[in-house]
Amino acid sequence: MARRVAVIDIGSNSIKLLVADRPKGGKIRTLLTGLEESRISRGISGAHPVLSEHGMGVGVAAVTRLMRQAAAQEPGETAIVATSAVRDA
Repeated sequence: MARRVAVIDIGSNSIKLLVADRPKGGKIRTLLTGLEESRISRGISGAHPVLSEHGMGVGVAAVTRLMRQAAAQEPGETAIVATSAVRDA
């Protein structure tokens, strides 16, 4: 049986989704991709990296939509990762 996973990558300007599986002994197969243009880092400065309330709201809404799409593919595991700019903020 194939192991199916979902990954959501939170970047400064976009949030991406990948759902993939790999059948036993086979190659990784992309099942679904998604992209939300979010620009959540708008206004972050290097001296004071803070996400705005608006940026966080946009980001949460985008992740929620992508999680819904991923759930329809029934992944066994979902990982969410973020860029350093977002983590620092």
